[in-house]
Amino acid sequence: MATAPDDITELFVEAKGEISSKPGTSRYKKGFSTSQKKDHLGKQLLWACQMLTRKFDHPVRIGLALPNDKKNSELIQEIEPILKSLNVTVFLSEKDRHVVIKGSPLYDS
Repeated sequence: MATAPDDITELFVEAKGEISSKPGTSRYKKGFSTSQKKDHLGKQLLWACQMLTRKFDHPVRIGLALPNDKKNSELIQEIEPILKSLNVTVFLSEKDRHVVIKGSPLYDS
C-alpha cells in the first residue's frame, strides 16, 4: 500500500514474481509456466475485484504488478480495455527496475 501525492488516495497493489520462491517445490528458482502466469493473473484479478467492492472512507486505487515478459505483456494487452474501465493500473517491471504502466493511468492528465 502507498499514499498518493494528495495524501488521501491509497494505492493497493497485488504483486507476483518471476520465479518460484518456495524451497522444496519442483519449480523452486525456476520461471513460471504460461499456465502458472495465467493462474497468477486470474488470482490478481479476483483480488482487484474484491478490493473494488470494499467500502473505504477515502479514495483508493488498485494496481497489479507483474514481471514484464512476453507472456505477461500479451495477457495484459488482451484485457487492457477492461482494466481501464475498472480503473486498475498494471505495473510491468523490468529487470533493470524500469516499470511500464498499462491499464488505467495512475493520475488523470
